[in-house]
Amino acid sequence: MHVGISCVSPRVQSRIHASIPKGYQITDLDQQEKLYGQCRVLGLDVLFREVLYPTRAEFAQWREMSRIQSMDLVLITHDPLPSLKTRALRTGAYDVISETGSARIGDDIGRILDSVRRERRMFYNHEIAIRSYGEAVVTIRGKKVVLTRTEANLLKALIESKGRYLSTERLIAATWGNCVAGHKEDLYVYISRLRDKLEEVPGKPQLIVSSRGLGYAFFGEVTIERQF
Repeated sequence: MHVGISCVSPRVQSRIHASIPKGYQITDLDQQEKLYGQCRVLGLDVLFREVLYPTRAEFAQWREMSRIQSMDLVLITHDPLPSLKTRALRTGAYDVISETGSARIGDDIGRILDSVRRERRMFYNHEIAIRSYGEAVVTIRGKKVVLTRTEANLLKALIESKGRYLSTERLIAATWGNCVAGHKEDLYVYISRLRDKLEEVPGKPQLIVSSRGLGYAFFGEVTIERQF
């Protein structure tokens, strides 16, 4: 796995370096440069980013970087307020580490890297293919179901989030783009349709779950067979 580190403090940067196990590729990134472009070019799996004073522009940057589906963003902050962590997670951050002055930072980094590695093993072979007439055949737990293009786009966005919660706004953008038809009511309808097709008990979803204030996430093993 390729880990990026973007820190203001040399002390924090050094502690992160010391906490990453051997075998990981590590790249230090310049805080002054545009991180989005750097992360895309480098193909990072995880980015640890230190933040001193979160601003509106900083939140916007987190949201932009969280759109990189192949990368998980972990924020390093000196602000222990739970509200900051909640807001960061809503922008798409994978996790937040706030106790930078304690010995726990090494444990937190190890826990996060282990979690990401497990999720990558679970989702590495998930690929979705849409037939030319706008449908996809999805195999899940040995059960084959046919999805419409919209349902397939929505499922693809949920799978690629790797277990992270996605807000309704991000799911709408991933499913319909800039289409004006992508309202919240439409999203709720398609979430319900996917649950009807994929859940064993749609009224008690175990695959497509929701959390108030965070949005939707997908949990489970999926196989999507390419159709020709």
